[in-house]
Amino acid sequence: MSNAKLREAIDETISILNRYVWFPEKNQDVLIATWIASTYFHQKYAHFGILWVTAPDMRMGKSTALRIVANLSFNSEGAARFGTSAAALFRSCAGATVVIDEYEQIPKLAKAELDSIFRGGYEAGAMFTKTVEVKRKVAGQGTMQSWEKQHYPIYGPKAVGSIAEQPKTFRDRCFIIVMERATEDKPVLNLNDMNHKTMLTTLKGKLTEAAKASRDQVVAEYRPMLESRPPELSFMQDARLKDVSLGLLAVARVAGYEEQLIDALKDQLELREGTQDDNAEQMEDLVEAIESYLISYPGGGKIRARELSNYAPQKSSLKDSQQMGFLLGRLKAKKTKPKNVMHYEITRAFLEQVKAKL
Repeated sequence: MSNAKLREAIDETISILNRYVWFPEKNQDVLIATWIASTYFHQKYAHFGILWVTAPDMRMGKSTALRIVANLSFNSEGAARFGTSAAALFRSCAGATVVIDEYEQIPKLAKAELDSIFRGGYEAGAMFTKTVEVKRKVAGQGTMQSWEKQHYPIYGPKAVGSIAEQPKTFRDRCFIIVMERATEDKPVLNLNDMNHKTMLTTLKGKLTEAAKASRDQVVAEYRPMLESRPPELSFMQDARLKDVSLGLLAVARVAGYEEQLIDALKDQLELREGTQDDNAEQMEDLVEAIESYLISYPGGGKIRARELSNYAPQKSSLKDSQQMGFLLGRLKAKKTKPKNVMHYEITRAFLEQVKAKL
């Protein structure tokens, strides 16, 4: 039997998401709304997956979606962090929802520690161990310095936004939302507007109350799943993805959104199995696209993924600018942002790099 308060809170969350964000795929809104509602139960779960919102270019709604997530999720800061450090993350993620945008801008060295937190922080009880300098005043000896290992709890909900694809090392514990350029105009979400802020604050209150009213039902749905995986998820072969999906499924069952969530989770499999895999066919199509571009511009140039996709073969998956952007990103094509729009530097030298990978 569905819980009316939880259903109403998720309904309103879906409504607000669709008011300000254009979603290219059906039920992406349900997945995000269910993830938001599930943050209120994460302390009862054994695992909690990362919400990873990605796009091949700027201004595709990624940051707006994350602002909504940051304002509605359990014990969240109310705003997405633009970049962060491992120190800031492991000191704040226990028992809270952390939202990070522009992950691709974080320096490579800082990402190494962050990625280890993402890899382990999906599991209840996970700790991040770091050796830190400790200074103590000792009577008669002044200040003494030593190095000690300290342990920080890192389990908790995390949402990340990035133009780049998420690392493969923790893709299996992510719910991936791929954004595209909107085909219709959406209102601007202005958090400096008191009406907008009040709207989100009011809904967060409803989510909090709904979580209290439905907690026993959600836990009663979730616990048996740990012993016997639900048949609805039999299509999942990845055990870790199945683990992080259980909590969302429990909430969806209690709210009456089970069917829509299952459809969204099936789409997650397609993202992992097809659209983000490097393969020989895509690489050959990219070579053909670059060669065609260099015929028109022999000296090379800076071009958007959308424009380069026009040079791809007619039936290629790279006709989709999203796929073109992902592939160029994985191949580490040089990027620039004239007028804040992502461009890739396409030259004969880059063409030879791509050919070398075939």
